[in-house]
Amino acid sequence: MKQTIPAFIPLAGIAAARATPSGLNNIPTADTRPRGTFVLQGFTTVGNGRDADFNLDFKTGIDLKVAKLELGLAAHLTPGKGGPVKPHIKLAVPLGEGRPTIAVGAANNSFDRG
Repeated sequence: MKQTIPAFIPLAGIAAARATPSGLNNIPTADTRPRGTFVLQGFTTVGNGRDADFNLDFKTGIDLKVAKLELGLAAHLTPGKGGPVKPHIKLAVPLGEGRPTIAVGAANNSFDRG
């Protein structure tokens, strides 16, 4: 008797991942949070022989009419003493309907030398 595996079985291991679609702190993109939207996210960094940690980030958007601005802060919380708080900023200029958006930004800047 020939065995068959239903097509949906291989898809059983796929799970939906939810994340904010914007943020120079995680994925550099040209999209920005809408005006008045507040995003709070927790994330971890693993790999390269390091233990898991926990970081907290928030960001919000500001509409400047001809450009869109995204501002935020991120900080390491645990393990260890935590910090520093690192700002990130992104300025995006949409070039019109159906045309590209040009963005520039900076992330993970700190005066902490430790």
